[in-house]
Amino acid sequence: MASPGSLILRFLSSVDKAVSEARCQAFTPPAPPRAMEVRMSVALIDQKVSKESPTSLDTPNHPAPQLDERERPGPPLSEPPDTDWEYSYRSDIARELGRMSIEGEPWDKRAIALADCGLAGVVFTCDSCGTRHVVPFRCSARTCPNCSRRMAAAISDRIAARAAVHDLLMEVVPWDGPGVPQRRSWRLIVLTSRALPDREDRFDPDILRARVLAVRGAVTPFWRLTTWGKQRRDQPTAGKRSRRDTSYVAGQEIAPGGMVHIHMLVYGEFVPQSTLEAIWSEALGEESRVWVATVKDNAGIAKAVREVVKYTTKGEKGSRDQPRHAAAVELAFRNVKRISVGGALRRVKVAETDGKHDDGLAKDLHDYDELACVVCGSIGSWKWEGPVSAKAITANGGFGRFGPSLLVPQR
Repeated sequence: MASPGSLILRFLSSVDKAVSEARCQAFTPPAPPRAMEVRMSVALIDQKVSKESPTSLDTPNHPAPQLDERERPGPPLSEPPDTDWEYSYRSDIARELGRMSIEGEPWDKRAIALADCGLAGVVFTCDSCGTRHVVPFRCSARTCPNCSRRMAAAISDRIAARAAVHDLLMEVVPWDGPGVPQRRSWRLIVLTSRALPDREDRFDPDILRARVLAVRGAVTPFWRLTTWGKQRRDQPTAGKRSRRDTSYVAGQEIAPGGMVHIHMLVYGEFVPQSTLEAIWSEALGEESRVWVATVKDNAGIAKAVREVVKYTTKGEKGSRDQPRHAAAVELAFRNVKRISVGGALRRVKVAETDGKHDDGLAKDLHDYDELACVVCGSIGSWKWEGPVSAKAITANGGFGRFGPSLLVPQR
């Protein structure tokens, strides 16, 4: 039996060919000719790949709706959702990801998801009239040029809304720090780390993974060592608690050159840069630099939030020589919470999901809260059905209305 890696590479090659043939004004999304066979073979060999879903989307385990072969497809419904460059770049990352592993463990599921992004679909049913719609499947990969921007924009909007409420609350929250009360405000901090001398070594999957975990693990110790995050003892109970008048938002990023660093938006009193550098170096276990900038107004706060939670790596903005580095970044952040919220801001909740999923939601990718039914006009009232393959999208004629209500059996 062929190895999972070879099966993935064969699958990705077929995707490349299909993508190149699909660039036309009337969009008929390409379907890898052996996509299902490859997926099922990988699932049988490697139990990490789902046997029940034709894509690798991490979603509820519902049976995926399929088109009956006797059903007649409807007219073309949409243009290509992404650019040629986005399709090609994702395919390149997926191919590189298929060749990599961390500690001998590959991530075939994510490679397939990257290749399917914008080609396969996700089906929702309108709760009002029962009409089924299909929207582009999104991979949720942190290096996908489409998904990373969608996620970052949605996360920053939610955190900015919480920060606005937080600032109103802080106007009446008294000083809770040591010594004489001081003025508190937002400031943007960059916590850096050393990069290896050799650029290619920085993007070795195992080395980069270890670096990501080390830097991420130093954030909480850093916060606890500062006056902002140092715990206090309540006088009546003598029990420890956190300060009630400071907050932070932290986001981890990897620079194009391979340096792992943290963007941190902090609400608190002034602390000298030299002090912050000494504390960060202690928390990380090595001498490191810290950069500090003042955030002046509400517009500056929103901009700073976007800076903190922006996409994981800037590699997708540049030349096409970055896919291998992007694949290493994808592996390095596997199961790592990239965005974190702490202090008083953590207790501020504007939406029901605030505090539970600070690192992204499924609706950030599929926009079903804003999707309008083409039949009844209802907005945001949808029932999840499941993912469908690129082949099913081709048979449907594109994205949009989908299913038996649109298709008529052949006689």
